[in-house]
Amino acid sequence: MCRKQHSERPFSRLAAWFLAVSLLACAATFGNQALAQNPYTVDQMVSFNLGNPQEYRAFYAKLKAALGKGDKQTVAAMVNYPLRVNGDKEHKIPRIRTKADLVAHYDRIFTPELVAAIVKEDYEDVIARDIGVGLANGSLWFTGACVDKACKRRAIKVITVNMP
Repeated sequence: MCRKQHSERPFSRLAAWFLAVSLLACAATFGNQALAQNPYTVDQMVSFNLGNPQEYRAFYAKLKAALGKGDKQTVAAMVNYPLRVNGDKEHKIPRIRTKADLVAHYDRIFTPELVAAIVKEDYEDVIARDIGVGLANGSLWFTGACVDKACKRRAIKVITVNMP
């Protein structure tokens, strides 16, 4: 009986060692992305959840260019009002109800850090979900916003900015 327990012990240690080595080899081979990466492309996710991917790509490109140039008027025209600005305890930004409000508070909302994060991000790296497309790790979201009261027509607009 003692011999049997003694002989089982090296086997279980050996099995545990092989399991650990195998897991490390898989992690080294596939990296963390294999576990976290969505198998669908951004365009597929947009198509499944939001609408025409070409329209979302075009909006993204126009927004990214406008932010990169600091074109406040173009950015203001791409926003759905009132704009939701979340987590702003430090900057004390009032509710953004109009284009004029956005232009007046533009530099406090679209900080250099936020703009840099959006400008350097590739479209393939954005977040695409049923609620919209998120840029800079979800710091800015855009989606199809209702144009009429019945919501029969939609236009892609920025709907939320999440302050750090």
